[in-house]
Amino acid sequence: SLSRRNRIIYIALLAAFYITIGVGSALVGRAIFKEAKLSRLKTDFVSSISHDLRTPLTSIRMFVETLAMGRVSEAESKECLALLARESERLTIMIERILDWARIESGRKVYRRLPVPAQLLVDEALTAFRTHQLASGRPGSSTKLRVELPEELPKVLADPQMIEGVLLNLLENAFKYGGPGKQVVVRACLEGEKVRFEVIDDGPGVSPADRKRIFDHFYRADDLLSRQTEGTGLGLAIAKRIVEAHQGRISVTSEPGKGSTFCFTLPAVAD
Repeated sequence: SLSRRNRIIYIALLAAFYITIGVGSALVGRAIFKEAKLSRLKTDFVSSISHDLRTPLTSIRMFVETLAMGRVSEAESKECLALLARESERLTIMIERILDWARIESGRKVYRRLPVPAQLLVDEALTAFRTHQLASGRPGSSTKLRVELPEELPKVLADPQMIEGVLLNLLENAFKYGGPGKQVVVRACLEGEKVRFEVIDDGPGVSPADRKRIFDHFYRADDLLSRQTEGTGLGLAIAKRIVEAHQGRISVTSEPGKGSTFCFTLPAVAD
């Protein structure tokens, strides 16, 4: 009958209404939770970066004041100047990383991709890494660096400066978290139509929970070593954005206590 049909329609509409309200509430709740989580991460980031920026600035001011007093020997002056150079380098790297992230997030980052020999990218990144080591006063690190490259590697389509920056970031992380007496390996090889780059360390490794979020911006692993190691929480997030802008992929393979392998791929260019 018409009355029975109307009741069925009414019940169906009522059920749809409550389902919609339920799903909508869940989506709104999820969005609020996500925003709150991101807000907390941003707050943690601002707190962390403020501390990390203040540390080298305080050191620079202290060394400048010491030199200005003119009561130090020539040897002490040289030591102060070396420390000034190291702290200035730390500050420069942090500021450049923040500016890079701002440009990427705003969509103002322009990539100048061109065919570049893959080996040249590795060589340039290694040169930059050694320069940073000298500038930071750590030229004699006990961590060993091994490079494994085939005799021939194809060219890749890349913005050289950006990809060298990705490799440099992975190298710095490997040495930073690897610890003394460890070994870092840099590899590259052709894998189908892509070139695969790897940076391998035998450090403490990454937990499954941290692996899921390690490429998120502002995220830093919540362990003692990470808390004791300075950083912005942006390096790997920037690396991910850069690699993906080159039609590549970046990932990490790791287990606690068994080291980590960070790798990314870039499209190879046929000669």
